[in-house]
Amino acid sequence: MNEVRKTVPAGGQLFVDAACDFIFCSFADRPFRIIIDGQPVTVKVGDKLRPEKRIRNFQLENLDDENPIALTLVVGEGDYNSQIIQGEVTVLSGLRTADGSWLDDSREDLELTLNISKHTPNEYQPGDVIYETAIWPEVGGKKGTVLSDGRMLVCKEDGLKWAVVYGMLQQDAYLVKFEDMGLSELGNAAPVEIGNLLVVADNQERPLDGESDLTFRKYNKFTYAFEGQVSTNVVMPGTAQKLSCVWDSEFRHFYVVDKGTLWVVSEAGQSINEIDLASQIDGVSSLTVRGIAILEGKLVIAQTGNTYSFTRGESPTFIEGSKDDYKLWPNVNTYGLCVTPRGTAIAFASGTDIAEFAYQDVKESFVATVQHCQGGGLLKGDAFPTQAAVNLLPAEGGRFAASGEILRATLDVYTGFQGIRSDYLDYIYKAVFSNEGGLSPRTISAGGSSFKRAGVEDNFSV
Repeated sequence: MNEVRKTVPAGGQLFVDAACDFIFCSFADRPFRIIIDGQPVTVKVGDKLRPEKRIRNFQLENLDDENPIALTLVVGEGDYNSQIIQGEVTVLSGLRTADGSWLDDSREDLELTLNISKHTPNEYQPGDVIYETAIWPEVGGKKGTVLSDGRMLVCKEDGLKWAVVYGMLQQDAYLVKFEDMGLSELGNAAPVEIGNLLVVADNQERPLDGESDLTFRKYNKFTYAFEGQVSTNVVMPGTAQKLSCVWDSEFRHFYVVDKGTLWVVSEAGQSINEIDLASQIDGVSSLTVRGIAILEGKLVIAQTGNTYSFTRGESPTFIEGSKDDYKLWPNVNTYGLCVTPRGTAIAFASGTDIAEFAYQDVKESFVATVQHCQGGGLLKGDAFPTQAAVNLLPAEGGRFAASGEILRATLDVYTGFQGIRSDYLDYIYKAVFSNEGGLSPRTISAGGSSFKRAGVEDNFSV
């Protein structure tokens, strides 16, 4: 017998390749559907399916169009007998999330107060430069990755001179070289972030034939300690000097590009496809790709100031008419390209400059600083913007009356605008809005559920 754990997206289906005689549902917080040979059956926890014919594979269907669903199934040979007593008795505190999962209690109360320093909204159109700075010349960064916590890792085009940049969006940003920390180079390409790992595409040259083998080197994203590598069956011609890589979390594979060739590689290191990019674009004889990123669901490559968009998946194809959909930093021979957690992108110039630019419409509602809060000492005094949908109206005593996505705006500033999760309401169970004018605090609570599961929207007035 094998246990199958799956999370099916809202209103979606998931294919399960598992040959078995029976399927038993050991966990589901609401009914869902199992489809076997085109025949749908609605199932709840405790149900068992054992058709006359052996099951080759099946599909799971989420009947809820609003929330994902977490499922635990038992599949196996022969037959299975189990008894489930339905009902819940809470003996340990925790939180029920929107997909039905039960999280151990790690809840923490944060008292946050923001001081709005700029209330005039900023709006940026695609192609607008939001921030521009010179990268440190002793590093000469031409590739980079912005991590979810705001750190930016940079290196030269050949994968040398690694460094970490702190506070990139602030005037007092500073850089620390890896060599000054006693660390060696990570690899040829800028890293991709997968959970708590940094995965770096690297090529190891073959001394006899001059070709090189692609490998993925894994590092702890906090300490940069080496944690092993994954060998692949991808053979690259010559030594890769312009290696770029991006991770596709939806399809669970890597896109690796060197010069004009794109490889689609599985997480386990198996080559899925090899594509000559120029051959797909009419009028283009060759490409020397220097940057690659996923923007608005498309695979985007940058070459000497031009951009080209491709579909994602196992066989990326050029999207007709997409040339220069994403006008990068004007008049710059773009090298590296990466996205930020706040929905913008970074372009690295051929010299020593970098720029953050909008690749979609960006609206910053206001700029604020953390006046006092628990755990926010490093951010105190720094001003950060938010893209939360918030309306501000002047009130008495220099204050503002605010309405809209108050929780998102507060978390944006608290985290230094590093980009909060899109499902952040699935991690909030209670909000208390205090009033210094003498009124009683206002409390909104979802009890033992998250706001998302309880249907509480981020739409408040303070």
